[in-house]
Amino acid sequence: MMRLWRQKSGQWPEVLDRLGKLLSSECVGLYIQDNNTDQVQSPCLIGIDDVYIRSYDKYFVKVNPWFNAGLMKPGKVVTDRDIDLFYNEPGRYLKTEFYNDWLKEQGFRYVMGGTLQAENNIFINVTYFRSKSAGCFTDEDINCHKLFVPHLQKSLEMSQRIDRINITELASEVNINRLSSGVVVLGESGRVVHSNNIAKNILNENNGLIIKNQKVVATKPADNRTLQTKIRKSLYSRKRKISIEPFHLIVTRPDGRKPYQVTGLPAVNNKMLFTLESPALIILLTKQDEVSNVDTEYWRIRHKFTDTEVSLATLLVQGSSVKDAANQLNISYGTARWHLRSIFQKTGVHRQSELVSLLLTDDGADF
Repeated sequence: MMRLWRQKSGQWPEVLDRLGKLLSSECVGLYIQDNNTDQVQSPCLIGIDDVYIRSYDKYFVKVNPWFNAGLMKPGKVVTDRDIDLFYNEPGRYLKTEFYNDWLKEQGFRYVMGGTLQAENNIFINVTYFRSKSAGCFTDEDINCHKLFVPHLQKSLEMSQRIDRINITELASEVNINRLSSGVVVLGESGRVVHSNNIAKNILNENNGLIIKNQKVVATKPADNRTLQTKIRKSLYSRKRKISIEPFHLIVTRPDGRKPYQVTGLPAVNNKMLFTLESPALIILLTKQDEVSNVDTEYWRIRHKFTDTEVSLATLLVQGSSVKDAANQLNISYGTARWHLRSIFQKTGVHRQSELVSLLLTDDGADF
């Protein structure tokens, strides 16, 4: 047990279960709490019903007496008695809404726990619960938990490092060799969980796309309405476990330069244990003057495109509609549609957005 830091992320339930039994706890949990947004993520909870997890997330996180008293600090172990001591009022803990409407409802009377990590007002905590019949947590229990805190913290750091590597690799998988594209990874709520340096530079320019409240936002209202609608639709589909269709739109730049091309792609379903949100959607940000530098000869060879198909595909990738592309190529709309169907057949896609996503992200790894 003293070598907990060697445990892998997937073994956290086993580790916590053993700790809970060692400390005679009917329930033990590890959870992440963002006090900026009152958002809660529960990587591992043993012995708590999902109904109470949801009620904590929706309401009781706001009335947690230990947080409200400022007692949650890294390395510090607290119990239910600390509430009475902090307010110098015997029985204060038993009067709290948190105890009467959340803990007592589950049959819990005594609590012990503490914060393993706190950064930017985001806390990662471990908590043990006992019923009245099990008795209170003693000084011996507190000292026992203190022995394990450094090892839990070390294991937590290693798990977080693995999560960061996984997210970075996810972004790298869709990075584009032929384009200088920004890659932004969004979590289930639409908040940014990762972005590469190119994306950061684009978003910091405040020229068409920005970060606002941890979300990617277009500065032009009409563009932003379209962008947010597409993001919400994609995230809703993921939540309902419906196949996410890639999306594609053009976002104008106020300074008059060529617009950004924004492509949305589904992220692989890879649950991150110690991040508030797992990756859900990948957003590619590409400047259209760089889109024009795509390797069309590669498309011609790989997909056996004709000259007209290459020209049509190039215009579509650059953001043109089929109708506009037909006008630029001096062909009829019907002819353009005929060529597009041929392109679909050769690439194995069924929609224009899928085609654009394919052509932008295809790095020829299996070619």
